Amino acid sequence: MTYLALFFVGSVYFINGLAILNLVDSKASAPLNIFVGSLLLAVTAYLIVPLSNLSTSENLYVVVNSIGYLLFAFTFLYVGIVNYSGHSNIGLGWYCGWSALVSACLSVTQFVKYGDYKSGALWAVWTIVFIAFFVMIIGKTNRFDRAIGWFIIIAGFTTCFVPGGLMILGVWEHLSNGVVFTMEFGTIALFGVLPLLLRSATQAAESRKRV
Repeated sequence: MTYLALFFVGSVYFINGLAILNLVDSKASAPLNIFVGSLLLAVTAYLIVPLSNLSTSENLYVVVNSIGYLLFAFTFLYVGIVNYSGHSNIGLGWYCGWSALVSACLSVTQFVKYGDYKSGALWAVWTIVFIAFFVMIIGKTNRFDRAIGWFIIIAGFTTCFVPGGLMILGVWEHLSNGVVFTMEFGTIALFGVLPLLLRSATQAAESRKRV
């Protein structure tokens, strides 16, 4: 169930990225955010409710992972409600800033405490995702919207759709850390050059129009 949830988180990234690029109306993106946010709440309950003793290391690991599911569940529900109602998204922006700090802590925890380098790499990308949303909303600028929109779409595939699908197929655990690192940190590196690439593409298109 957890793998399936991660797989469908990729669909929310895809739709929200298209919404940032103004290819999908924000109100039209609301239902999927609410559907998947509700799914993640159900996954959290599925993981936490059966636990009777949280002092064991195994159960504590489940709780740590559940923090991540709740983080995304509240994010998607928040996005869905704001997009549908048209209310101010400033609260969402600050929540994304807080979520970036939590994501960074989860990344370090996976790397240092549990030695789960693949999950640590995923959380490193998700930290950047939350930072991007924080900057976009709180900064009140659309200067980087195109780069952020494409980054969200790409991150949806590299951190959710592909890993979730490989987990469902039982392949993810057999991938080397090097392959996962290349995919995830390559996604972060791409975000760094996306503004330049998009600017160059825009300038090239404008030059062709003049000709």
